[in-house]
Amino acid sequence: MRCYELKIELFKLKNPLESFKPNNRINLRTISFGTIDNEEKEQYEAQQMIVEALFPFRWYNENQTYWEIKYSHLDEYKLLVDASDQYVRFMKSAHFDPLMLVKVNKSQEAKQKRKDDPDYGYLQYTNPKIHLNFNERHQLEQQDPLVYGLYSINTEFGCKHGLRGAYIFCDQCAQFFGCDICHNEEADHQILYKDVKNVKCCNCQLIHP
Repeated sequence: MRCYELKIELFKLKNPLESFKPNNRINLRTISFGTIDNEEKEQYEAQQMIVEALFPFRWYNENQTYWEIKYSHLDEYKLLVDASDQYVRFMKSAHFDPLMLVKVNKSQEAKQKRKDDPDYGYLQYTNPKIHLNFNERHQLEQQDPLVYGLYSINTEFGCKHGLRGAYIFCDQCAQFFGCDICHNEEADHQILYKDVKNVKCCNCQLIHP
């Protein structure tokens, strides 16, 4: 069996006034987000070049895990994003009066296209109708840099519940399963790891007690 491990590379921009092209990134660390299923894999693969705004760089602490960093600032984080977890600071509506936006959009629509934005294809906040333009976004980046994430997918041994070094054998079913949860979801009986008599190595396929 194979599973898909989702990883995310945390980085900040070298020059906050330049685009998100790969040569303008400083890698901070790469972390595992666990395993994903086929449907999730397709979703992430469709956006593999798109980076995600994660949290302000001022929060970053190399001695803390990703989740420790994020949850130690949870109250402030909730003020930075909307209900769909989109960063508010990239939205025009957070900076301009709604009546002004109508005029701004009409004047920009004729001369500005989304694909003209240097961040297009790297950042999701590049729609000129609702998002700040390139210069406005990067001025904010200079004032308060963010940590961004780029997702990648590795194919590993395991199941949808996690990476595995070996698969378990159920005597009653007479077959191997990725883990006890996989077994218990499919079978009409339960199995516990303490009751497993044989396992099969994911790498060499050797079966042993």
